[in-house]
Amino acid sequence: MSLPEIDTLAFFLINRDLQNSVFDILMSFITKRAYLIFLPFFLWFLLKDRKNALIVLVLAFTSLLLSEFYILFKSRMRYV
Repeated sequence: MSLPEIDTLAFFLINRDLQNSVFDILMSFITKRAYLIFLPFFLWFLLKDRKNALIVLVLAFTSLLLSEFYILFKSRMRYV
């Protein structure tokens, strides 16, 4: 079995055979509350290694602020 055939088989398995109401409910919950996926991992990391967890949190927050600032700056900038 070649790689494209495996890819096609996996695609149809996920999109046709695993399609049911349980996944519909689960995915809508995950989409609306995506932060709940990362919260347990971050709390575990915070309890395990507080210093590195705080560094990661500060870097993540800083990168989020920089990306939002860039989007706001780009939308207000006029092209010459």
